[in-house]
Amino acid sequence: MWDNPFEFKYDAKGDYYDIVVDKKIQAVVDELKKLPHVVLIRYMTYWMDDVDNGKYEVESDLPHEEWYADCKDYAASSTDEERYMHAKCMAETLGHMLQDIKYYHPNKYPAAMRTVKSWKKYRFIGFSASMKEEIDKTWIEPVAWEDGKKAAYAYVPLLATFMKQVENGDMEEAAGNAFYLLERLARLYSKDVMLFESDKDNHCSFYEFLLEAVCHILAVVMKDKRTDRDVRSAMTWQLGSINMLYGRIFESSYTSFQDLMNGDADDDTFACGYEYLVIGPSAFVTE
Repeated sequence: MWDNPFEFKYDAKGDYYDIVVDKKIQAVVDELKKLPHVVLIRYMTYWMDDVDNGKYEVESDLPHEEWYADCKDYAASSTDEERYMHAKCMAETLGHMLQDIKYYHPNKYPAAMRTVKSWKKYRFIGFSASMKEEIDKTWIEPVAWEDGKKAAYAYVPLLATFMKQVENGDMEEAAGNAFYLLERLARLYSKDVMLFESDKDNHCSFYEFLLEAVCHILAVVMKDKRTDRDVRSAMTWQLGSINMLYGRIFESSYTSFQDLMNGDADDDTFACGYEYLVIGPSAFVTE
């Protein structure tokens, strides 16, 4: 009946058809779903990186469509509980991809299973925000494009504090705070991309300045010789997770997010946005 590698069973309680996967695959998926939220998202990023780079090919459209929907739902969620639920849905979709590989590329299936099982051997470095409460309290929910200026300038004291953490050598703390603010901005971008676009008079959005300022802090941390190599690698994966979940939110004429993801951004790449907000327009005045 179904011209694809999947079998379907009807869930009367939920009133939908669910995909049936191999028992060994389902066991792997169930283990993934027990992981903490941040670890699960990192593992999903590892997997999608392998798929995007062609290490494993998923032939069926359905898993790709599911993955896109999972990421879209994750980005639209308003609570950590909802986001964690959609992260678990991504783990189920990974199982569907493994089922596809087993059907269409049986010679690649054992390697794919070993890859997924190997992640637990990796050293996991996550990032948490020591100033989460302050970041949340400072947030101004915008109503119009013009609200970006007030919202961006409200974060100037915190941006300066993050940079002070870098200067003091507290690299992971600075990165954790910057990542938390970056993800809040990413969710806003997913909600209303026009807030980040230039206006009709080609004035740059202050939200884009704020994005640049946050990325500047992350770039400085990544390039600082005091930053541990494993921390630097974990930061690259964290950026990859944000890119996977929210889309490439920095594709414009002003920013170079791809360079940041690749570890190629330097201290000057995003300095403009940071200096404009923290130092002020006078930073660009030459005598």
